Amino acid sequence: MTQLEHDSSSSDVCGSSSSSSSSSSSTSSPPVWHGLVAGAVSGLSARIVTFPTDTLKARLQIRGAVNADAVYSSTFSAARHMLATEGPIGFYRGFGAVLWGVVPANLAYFGGYELGKALMPGHWGMAGDMATGALAQVLAGVVYTPIDIVKERMQVQALMRGSYSYASPGQAFRALLGGGQGLRGLFRGYWATNCVWLPWNAMYIAGYEQLKRHSCALSWAMYEWLKRRLDGSSSSSSSSSSSSSTGG
Repeated sequence: MTQLEHDSSSSDVCGSSSSSSSSSSSTSSPPVWHGLVAGAVSGLSARIVTFPTDTLKARLQIRGAVNADAVYSSTFSAARHMLATEGPIGFYRGFGAVLWGVVPANLAYFGGYELGKALMPGHWGMAGDMATGALAQVLAGVVYTPIDIVKERMQVQALMRGSYSYASPGQAFRALLGGGQGLRGLFRGYWATNCVWLPWNAMYIAGYEQLKRHSCALSWAMYEWLKRRLDGSSSSSSSSSSSSSTGG
């Protein structure tokens, strides 16, 4: 098989695979809420695992701040102190804000992702993928930023010497909203957060889309390599068997 034949057959296989996939998805595409639930569950599962370290990070970052007790000398010191004074629940202060926001945050992120894919011209290639990732982050940040502000207020309030005290994420949200700053107070750090996560999402989505595009070609190349190896093994074994029968 020549390189041209290989390329055309490879593209035929990929094309037929994608067309059959798209035709089957058009006839029996899963409901939108399946993706929403899957994203929410996966995001929530990851947060359950990472939230204790996120709480430690938030507390260590405010050491030396005005009105903040500098009681931690290291990460392990912070973990020991929190466990001794607040118990395991101390590591999950503010987690209620995450529970509130997991569905709308995923809706905003994946909605931005799908919107970006629909808006970006196909010939933009990787640049279009990066723009899609950036758009997903900009829209998701509208939901994530208020959640993060409430979450971090709850995480560090034990160190703030009574500057504020919230019994629940709902109380924290109402206090921030009615504290004279209105909605602006809930979006402090929006662009700073995007400066961190926008480049990350642009690269992540671009890499993801590129891998999707090239996965079929890679599968075809592996198939051809395995086929040649198997054909070679089969030819050698048939040659040896014919030579042994001739010799006999």
